[in-house]
Amino acid sequence: MAKTDDQVLLSDPNFPLVRLPSEYDSHRSTNCLVLSERQEYKLIDAKGPGCVRHFSINTDAPDGLEIEVTCYGAGQSHIKMKMQQFFGVLLGKQPYRIESAPIKLLPRYGYNSYFPIFPSTPPAK
Repeated sequence: MAKTDDQVLLSDPNFPLVRLPSEYDSHRSTNCLVLSERQEYKLIDAKGPGCVRHFSINTDAPDGLEIEVTCYGAGQSHIKMKMQQFFGVLLGKQPYRIESAPIKLLPRYGYNSYFPIFPSTPPAK
């Protein structure tokens, strides 16, 4: 068990190398929206220490969507790619079922990511 700035950190049960605060607030939101071409939407806009453990996108038109992830207040994106590539769909292929620890893709429009993402504060070393 590690300690930083008077906060106890515990190993994440799913990703043992990741340390998470022992006290945290869990936030869940469900948004239903229709985006027009080239429109952006901030799926997660978190401030302060924490970890995004799961996000899900349901769409029937994944071809034109992109995922962009910027963490730790960096001036440039850590991840910026087509949504299908982020979720492991081979180039030029139609979505297909993928079930793994960090990604679950259900071809009928369900894209789930379980990669731990640290929005604003790097994980403790």
